[in-house]
Amino acid sequence: MACNTATAEAEKTSNDEVQRIILVRHAEKPDDGLGNLTCQGLNRALLLPDYIQGEFNKPDYIFAPNPSIKTCELHGDGECYSYVRPLVTIAPTAIQYGMPINTQYGWNDFEGILDELFLDKYRNADLLLAWEHISIEVLVTLIKHRFDNVDPIPEWPNSDYDTVFELIIDWSKPRDLTINVHKQKFGDMSTECPSTK
Repeated sequence: MACNTATAEAEKTSNDEVQRIILVRHAEKPDDGLGNLTCQGLNRALLLPDYIQGEFNKPDYIFAPNPSIKTCELHGDGECYSYVRPLVTIAPTAIQYGMPINTQYGWNDFEGILDELFLDKYRNADLLLAWEHISIEVLVTLIKHRFDNVDPIPEWPNSDYDTVFELIIDWSKPRDLTINVHKQKFGDMSTECPSTK
C-alpha cells in the first residue's frame, strides 16, 4: 500500500514523532559486478528523484554505504571491489535536492547504521537509504525485531530492482511499526547510457 505525498505530509504535521525510513536497492549491476552500475542502472538512478518526490516526500536525510568498504561480487566475478553502486544510485536524487549523503557506515555495518537511524534527531524525519539488496532485508528484519513486528517480508528475488521498503515508526506509541512495500514501475529502461553529446 502506497502513501502519497499529501498523506505523508499530513502525518508529519499531525504527529511530530513519526519517522519514515525509505529503503531503496541499488540499481542494475554488471554481470561481473565491479561494485558499479550498468548503463541501465544509471538510467534508473536518474529516474529516482522524481519517483521519490512523487511517491514520498523530499527526504530530510540521505544515506548510502561507505564506498571504501569493499564487497566481493558473489553474483559476479567473485572479485572484491570498492562498493560505489548504492552511492551512484542515489547521487542524482541528492544532487537534485541539493543534499549531502551520509556515507559513514559500511554496507554490512548493521549495528552502526541502526544506531544512527534511531537517534532522537531523526524521530520526526524522512530518511532515504540506498543500500545492498540482502542487507536491506537484514536491516528490515532487525528493525522488525526491535518493534516485535511479525509481518512477513515478501520474497525479493535477486533480479528485482523495483522494490522499495517504507518503514513508518510512530514513536508516540509503544512499538508501532508499519511496513509498506512499493514498486518503482519504471518499465523497460534503455540499456544504453545517456548521451553526453
